[in-house]
Amino acid sequence: MKLVVQVKLLPSPGQASALEAPLRACNRAAAYASQVAFAKELKDRNGLQREVYTDLKATFGLSAQPVVRVVKKVVDAYAVLKANLQAGNLGPPTAKRYRKAVGTPIAFRPEAAQPFDDRCLSWQYDARTVSIWTIDGRMKGIRFACSPDQLKTLVAHRKGERDLVRRGGTWFLIATCDIPDPEVYEPTDWIGVDRGIVNLATTSDGTNHQGRRLSRYRRWQARKRAELQARQTRSATRRLARRAQLRQFCLGLPRELEEAAIVDGCGHWRVYWNIVLPMSRPILSALAILFFLANWNAFVWPLVATNDQSLTVVQLGIASFQTQYGSNWNYILAAATVAALPMLVLFFVFQRQIVESIKTSGLK
Repeated sequence: MKLVVQVKLLPSPGQASALEAPLRACNRAAAYASQVAFAKELKDRNGLQREVYTDLKATFGLSAQPVVRVVKKVVDAYAVLKANLQAGNLGPPTAKRYRKAVGTPIAFRPEAAQPFDDRCLSWQYDARTVSIWTIDGRMKGIRFACSPDQLKTLVAHRKGERDLVRRGGTWFLIATCDIPDPEVYEPTDWIGVDRGIVNLATTSDGTNHQGRRLSRYRRWQARKRAELQARQTRSATRRLARRAQLRQFCLGLPRELEEAAIVDGCGHWRVYWNIVLPMSRPILSALAILFFLANWNAFVWPLVATNDQSLTVVQLGIASFQTQYGSNWNYILAAATVAALPMLVLFFVFQRQIVESIKTSGLK
């Protein structure tokens, strides 16, 4: 089992400057190697290393082993990019992100993490110091800090590369530890709890406790969602988005308030009426406004459903000012202004609720 241990380096100002130089040099070398790999389509480690090995040593002042680490970092980056493309994580080939990813070489930040192996970095556990390769030679005596458990894990199980990372002006070393898998045993007298995703509670004998009411509600939600998705209309898409927005808002409500009310003796209905509903006023107000706007601006349904001129809505009235022989633009613009007034009034009256609901639900 792989486990990552992060330790904090405590370099002096002079040591910090010496650490920054090789980090930036390695990332400049990685950017150069990435451009060569992209231009010559060299994605294998041996081929790219033969192509750039001499240039990286001469141009960027790197020794042999850091050059090997830089080449491996570039090859790994292109391997990850290829996997993301194949998995569709960047969209279809026609997507802008996809075309940008395949059309430009991979770039490396000046302070991106740099991997080191045992020939570039060594540990002195008793003194809690490390020795790291730099452009000016080996730098020894860099102190590090970690918990006793982390130190014990490093001593017993450290294996593989270490990454030198600078984050927010602080230096870290991230080491990989290969820990033996724990012994498999049959658990007894325990309950595993899944908070509302699939099962609420499942005991070790396989008994599932989630309640008929919850199962029925989940099936109803899945059926409604499938019905809306099958319609493939703008109205159905809008309703799906509103349902998702309302659900996201409700998931963000503090569970502690509900639990405190239950402890005080409130039932489910009182928790909903006195806690959940008052806290949901912003999202309910915003959804009510959005539904009003959608119906206020509706054109096709009133055109199909009404034949009586006395029942004509304002959008149909605006359309009636346009004929095949001409348009009464003064009437059209005046009617459009009148039609926009209720929406403007609603926004200015309820703008606080709209902003609050969007901010809390995470809608982008």
